[in-house]
Amino acid sequence: MRWLGDDIFIALRYVQNFNEGNGWVYNAGEYVEGYTDFLWLLIVSFFTWLRFDAGNTTIVLGMIFSTGTLIVFSLIGYKISLLKNKFIFPFITLALALNYDYNAWATGGLEVSFVTFLLSTAFYIYFFTEFNLTKRLLLSGLFICLGLMTRPDVMLILIFMNVLLFIRNITNRTTTSELIKFHFIFNASILLIYLPYFLWRYNYYGFIFPNTYYVKLG
Repeated sequence: MRWLGDDIFIALRYVQNFNEGNGWVYNAGEYVEGYTDFLWLLIVSFFTWLRFDAGNTTIVLGMIFSTGTLIVFSLIGYKISLLKNKFIFPFITLALALNYDYNAWATGGLEVSFVTFLLSTAFYIYFFTEFNLTKRLLLSGLFICLGLMTRPDVMLILIFMNVLLFIRNITNRTTTSELIKFHFIFNASILLIYLPYFLWRYNYYGFIFPNTYYVKLG
């Protein structure tokens, strides 16, 4: 099922120009954001800088993160088994491993398996780790932030998560100060990492969204 999607070759042109010192551009001197997976390209550019083949790098990384997601859901099944004090069959892991689309996108070259891993890990950290609440908020928020730097549409998930957490806190009658602190900790990575990145890319390209959003959505 190994293949490479056509879009990745557009992105790899950006990686090539970046490694050659031309910046994050498709054509030298033309500042157009024709990609939507900055963090993924940053990781790929590191390996291509080390002289690894670009196409093979995306395939191998895709398989690694796809496997990582299977491990995350296996851990979730294991944790639930401990809570229930009985064996719970890891159905989600099996369903994903046998799913055609899941396996196809593992080697498509694009960021699909990477962002899936990031979001799944954020879910695992918040609900299934034994960290205290502050650590769970910080770490899960960090992985959501990394997902947002990988795919802009993760912003919808971030907004929805904040709404759900807000409803949870209101239901639990959390005080206003605790509510503000709670959401500040969860969104700390957005403020400290994503916001500077967003300001950089806006200054670099001059548009709020990547070019593909304007082309596809008008």
